[in-house]
Amino acid sequence: MRLRLRLYACLEIGIFFLVLFGIAYCFDLPYNYYDFTLHPFWIIVILMAAQYGTNEGLLAAAVSAVILLAGKHPPHNYLLDSFDYLFALIKLPLLWFVTAVVLGELRFKHIREYQTVKAVAAAAERREQEIAESYQSLKTVKERLELRVAGEMETALTALHALQKLEGPNREVILQESANLIRALAAPEKFSLYVLQENKLIKALSVGWTADDHYLETFTADTPIYQEIVDRKNLLSVFTVEHSLLGTEGLAAAPLIHDGKVFGMLKVEAIPFLRLKMANIDMLRSLGEWIGKALAHL
Repeated sequence: MRLRLRLYACLEIGIFFLVLFGIAYCFDLPYNYYDFTLHPFWIIVILMAAQYGTNEGLLAAAVSAVILLAGKHPPHNYLLDSFDYLFALIKLPLLWFVTAVVLGELRFKHIREYQTVKAVAAAAERREQEIAESYQSLKTVKERLELRVAGEMETALTALHALQKLEGPNREVILQESANLIRALAAPEKFSLYVLQENKLIKALSVGWTADDHYLETFTADTPIYQEIVDRKNLLSVFTVEHSLLGTEGLAAAPLIHDGKVFGMLKVEAIPFLRLKMANIDMLRSLGEWIGKALAHL
């Protein structure tokens, strides 16, 4: 049972009795309306119990009882004993209290049933919302997967087409098709291909370079990158211990190699962050071997 009384209920009780007092004053009636057969205090007791519940109904019954018993009432009839006289006085207040409890508890029952139905409806609405959100999420994932599969299929076809053309008639064609292959498989933003000539790595092709870039176009035999790529035949990247050898020249470099012989270098200067992972770095090693094999057949 609730322990608090609604403020509106208290105000309504007060206004009701003020109105009755005003009517009694205007028509010269007793303030407790004791002589009325159908007592007007029933109105506020029933109204409070039916509208708000037991607590407010009991409050209205208590106020009504106090006003009734505090006002004028018939004198003691000596033909009745004290018990009968007392019962005649408190009979109406007792009926008010009983009515307040019965109607109030019925009101509480209706309130509890309403709250239960409301909670069930809210839970159903939440489940419906969660199902709708899950469906939308699955739909979004499905669309992304479709786009990813389509993109990977296109990438695979592009790479296959470029691989078929690697066996070109001259170095320029091989390097151009190699650039297409690199774009399809690794998707770097900036990269370059160097060829080994006279103990130098000389830039033969660059993609994505701008006028603000100042990458070296030639690496001589005394440079750390040349020594690591040509002499030691190692792959350099930000994931390797020797990454500091790259300096400002890029993020990764792989030798163009076939049967232990180096023909040049593939260098990546810039790549999207999400593609900067070991799988793509390992792909550079494979690309270097494919391009090295094509250059070896010239």
